[in-house]
Amino acid sequence: MKSSIWVALAWDAAHGEFYRPVISAIGYGGTRYMPLLFLLHAALLKLGFDPIWSGVVLMQMSVVAAAFALYVALRTVEVDRATAAPLALLVWGTIIFQQSCTDLNPDYLAAALVLLAAVTGPVAGAVLLILAGLTKITAVAFAVPIALAHRSTRHRISFVMLTSAGLGVALLAIEAWSAGNFHRAFLVAAFAGATWHEARDAVPQFFRELAIKPFDIGVPFAVACWCAWKRGVDWSSAYLMTASLVAIAIFTTPGTASNHLVDLHLASLLLVGGALSDGTLRPRIGAAVFGALAVMIAAITIPLPGLPSVVADIRSAGPRPRAAVVDLRHDAPAGTWLSFDPIVPILNGQRPWVLDYSNLEFGYSTQTMAGRDVKRRVEEQFFDAVIVPKGYDSPLVQLVTTAYAPQGSQGLFTVFLPRQCWQQPRSLQQTSGLTGLPSGPNPRCVSTHQ
Repeated sequence: MKSSIWVALAWDAAHGEFYRPVISAIGYGGTRYMPLLFLLHAALLKLGFDPIWSGVVLMQMSVVAAAFALYVALRTVEVDRATAAPLALLVWGTIIFQQSCTDLNPDYLAAALVLLAAVTGPVAGAVLLILAGLTKITAVAFAVPIALAHRSTRHRISFVMLTSAGLGVALLAIEAWSAGNFHRAFLVAAFAGATWHEARDAVPQFFRELAIKPFDIGVPFAVACWCAWKRGVDWSSAYLMTASLVAIAIFTTPGTASNHLVDLHLASLLLVGGALSDGTLRPRIGAAVFGALAVMIAAITIPLPGLPSVVADIRSAGPRPRAAVVDLRHDAPAGTWLSFDPIVPILNGQRPWVLDYSNLEFGYSTQTMAGRDVKRRVEEQFFDAVIVPKGYDSPLVQLVTTAYAPQGSQGLFTVFLPRQCWQQPRSLQQTSGLTGLPSGPNPRCVSTHQ
């Protein structure tokens, strides 16, 4: 469902809504996502492209950009073409890529912009890092190793000043364009309900993510750490350290996963490439390790039984949401849908009522204004249907089941309809403080085929 949030942001932008309010009479917003990726997607939607497949294409273009950036960076640290090219191709040889091949996330695009920023001049580097920060806010942390990549103090100072000033101007422009919704949405969702327990578990999670991806991510990282120790401190080792610290910081928030290791993977390959070039790492060792990874690229590309496969994922995941939404129309009546996955109303030609389900879940659990509002609406059966991904459960879903009954499942989703007719519901204007909301009796009942 994370990809659906990106699609929903793009859909909003394509229809003239740049960062919706956290709460309004027509739905809930709130997101910590930065705008560059979804604005690019919105441009494709305005040109008439399909929301799902245009997102897949945009994602794959981001991966190509990451491979290109890695190749350029390797050549900059004097790795020969015969070594740089296969190392760059290893961007595709990971389980992270396999898991992301039908998703939409900003990690590859941000990583590509960061790496290119490190191997260009101070002005171009500042522009690229600003764009990276507008893709994924944690990318700005890489200003430290990028500054170290510049050999003169003058260039380092220019880079830092240009980056700081440019990023400040860009954020002010976004704030103005969104009519103040950007900072409100970001503050609501920035830490995603992080607690001391998540912060305490961030380092163990970091190593767990490496352990479950041992050959494609874990081994290159371990080899890169050894090379960094042997070679001493330079900008590439600082880049690897920054990628590690950024990943650990991200893992302090709930719901984060291995896609945040993309920077770490590129940093590992860059450092290993430099070590192969200067003789720190013997070619025989590199050939053994990365030869095995080349086999993995083939294994996850060919749809073999029992193995994760890029091709199999695209074949199965691509058409499923669309087919499921078509089937939903038989069970869900026309009207206002509360869909936990915003891709459902988008494919049905509707504005999503919920932009970021995880943010709304957090609001409900902490009883923010949006959380209290959705609770009242569910209890009063304001929604004509509630659509939940099959198998998904949460406190908010449990609230839904007190007022709505499941009417059946279609593919990926379960449809819930009101359990009984409303009898003079409370005025939502009085209970939520919002204006322009419907009140009065609602004649809807559960469907006759319950």
